[in-house]
Amino acid sequence: MIYLWLKALHVVGVIVFTSGLLMQSYVLRLYRDLPVPRMPDEKRLLSRCRQWDARVTVPALALAWICGLAAALYAGLFATAWLKVKLLAVVALSALHGVQSGELRRLAENVSVTGKPGGRPPAVLLGLVACAVALAVLKPF
Repeated sequence: MIYLWLKALHVVGVIVFTSGLLMQSYVLRLYRDLPVPRMPDEKRLLSRCRQWDARVTVPALALAWICGLAAALYAGLFATAWLKVKLLAVVALSALHGVQSGELRRLAENVSVTGKPGGRPPAVLLGLVACAVALAVLKPF
């Protein structure tokens, strides 16, 4: 029963984290090329996105990690190859969140960010999530 609760909480955390990551990516792509200084409405939206990230997305990431690792430990799955590959995808998603959070912070502070477009393409994010989900469900190796 404990394992099922851990899995359920893990899935909830993953869903909320993924939606927050996609929102970050979208906002970064919208605001990256806008001129600095920002208009009051733009500043307010960026500030609220940062608040959402701190209050919702980051705790969801922590919940997903804690419950996922606890469930894997409880079920004795650390010896499986599929879990190791899944962990690579999850670490990549966590790193992308860190990069996007930093860029969102710089945009909110009115720092002009030039170069590559902000945020990651949604296909990359969803591809990593799909890979992690497929590995967890199918357990192919």
